[in-house]
Amino acid sequence: MAEQLSTSLGSLGLTRIGGHGSSGAVNRVAVVGGGAMGQGLAQTVSQTGIEVILVERDERTLEAAIEGLSRSLDKEIDKWGLTSSEKRAVLARVIGTTDLGQTARAPFVIEAIQEKAEDKATLLRDLDAICAEQAVLATSATSLSVTRIAEGVTRRERVIGTHFLDPAPRVPLVEVVRGKHTSNATFVKAKNFLEKQLKKTVVEVADKPGGITTRVLLALLIEGFRCLTDEVASPEQIDTAVCLGWGFPVGPLEFADQMGLDRVLVWMENLSREPGGERFQPCPMLVDLVNKGYCGKKAGRGFFEYDAEGSKLVAS
Repeated sequence: MAEQLSTSLGSLGLTRIGGHGSSGAVNRVAVVGGGAMGQGLAQTVSQTGIEVILVERDERTLEAAIEGLSRSLDKEIDKWGLTSSEKRAVLARVIGTTDLGQTARAPFVIEAIQEKAEDKATLLRDLDAICAEQAVLATSATSLSVTRIAEGVTRRERVIGTHFLDPAPRVPLVEVVRGKHTSNATFVKAKNFLEKQLKKTVVEVADKPGGITTRVLLALLIEGFRCLTDEVASPEQIDTAVCLGWGFPVGPLEFADQMGLDRVLVWMENLSREPGGERFQPCPMLVDLVNKGYCGKKAGRGFFEYDAEGSKLVAS
């Protein structure tokens, strides 16, 4: 995606302009990548009244991203009382484009593409060449080192990790990661934006891939997987025991299905390559499910089966 989005200011005839209000608040954010996380970020930002530039690689994926955002807002109407007029206002503040150069208009840019180190590093280099000199370049990297993926960036002091959790509009936490070269000014700008404008709670974590939440989550999922491969119990029994025994709203296997088994696998593969990462080595069962295309809820099948609406089918 990074190469497909790559462009230059000169070819666009654009100048580097700001998007800060008179108070120093951010009034425009660019989100690069319109997958589930990118859609969640666009919704989170737009719901606070801030304009969003949502960038995708082509018209097809851009249209899918906008449609996904619209469906997410429909769920907000059903569950949380969002009104139809509020939905229209949120969508109106999201400007979709396939032109990466439009990120030059934003003082805060968040890359939210797939969790592949090379792709993220390439995209950050492209954004470094395009964006305003004082723009914050935030990466959504979950299982990768911020310092390493920012190595090719000229203004590395402007790169910072902002790990939002799914669903971004509802989860109040953001893990903020300082890379080796992240400046105090960049950290303060990011923290102020996240706390004061997005109303999130910021937890600063060291630049250790996985941070806090992903490492703890994977530990739970891995033991759930092992209970299944060791034939301790069936998937239904494993999840029921965890939910009733510990008060969790959903069990580890269904939660993995909701997250996307392919996504979980990438996290585990990335972390397993880190020093001491042997504990995150993916189990063969997970690899086999993903290789077969059984990636969880979005595919209709993972550890459980799901209907077209995404509801889990109860085994007879």
